Amino acid sequence: MKGFTWKLALLDACPVLLFGISVLSIGAKFNNPFFRIGAILSFLAGLGKVVWKILLAWKQKDVRILSNQFKYCMISGAMIMFISTIMAKVNWLSLFQAMCTMPSVIFFGIGIIGMALMGYMAKNCSQEDAKNNWIEEVINTLAQLCILLGILFI
Repeated sequence: MKGFTWKLALLDACPVLLFGISVLSIGAKFNNPFFRIGAILSFLAGLGKVVWKILLAWKQKDVRILSNQFKYCMISGAMIMFISTIMAKVNWLSLFQAMCTMPSVIFFGIGIIGMALMGYMAKNCSQEDAKNNWIEEVINTLAQLCILLGILFI
């Protein structure tokens, strides 16, 4: 696909790494093996998408399964993480209150807006357009950075 460069592939790695650090931070506080399994699955989904973009950029090879797996593995991992929080009886009120403290609430707010923009772009923009991918990756990187900062300030 035209326009998919190694720079785009490397930029795609940034939000994946930030997400990995976020779920590791949560996992360290939450100490649940099922949460870790879901986190690893979600992280590997992002890593697969990065590898897909690297192969597109450097080898002009479209290994579509590396792109297509993302939505299934990411959703599955997120569901496992969510279910693990229910099984562990997380105190949602305390968690919500902690998330609403300054400056975490600002970072989480920006992160949520970024994720909403990503959802909009996924639904309304061509995933095969390199320009759209650049925009998505910048938004995703900023959103993941804000979410990580929100977590670290709790």
